[in-house]
Amino acid sequence: MKQNFSAVFIGLILVVLAAFMTTVIAIRKIDAKQGCFGHLELAANANTVELAEKELGTAINYIEARGWTSGYTSVIYRTEDENVGFWYNNLKNARGITIP
Repeated sequence: MKQNFSAVFIGLILVVLAAFMTTVIAIRKIDAKQGCFGHLELAANANTVELAEKELGTAINYIEARGWTSGYTSVIYRTEDENVGFWYNNLKNARGITIP
């Protein structure tokens, strides 16, 4: 009976942990959509250069505030399409800011 209780307890802990991690990931995804990716979409769809620069600036500020200026999105296997530094520099250059 004690062994059965332990298995149920461990299973419950794993379910709670999985639910917590899923919630955190969903919240971070929503935050990134509102703070960065949404502004990049607005910049791409802007009718004026000024509006595009404003939206691009908002996205760049969000990226810099979170330190998303270098590294890779993958954990184990790295490919160039996951190079965060490239995308950050590309956005900065699109805005006309030179990178030293």
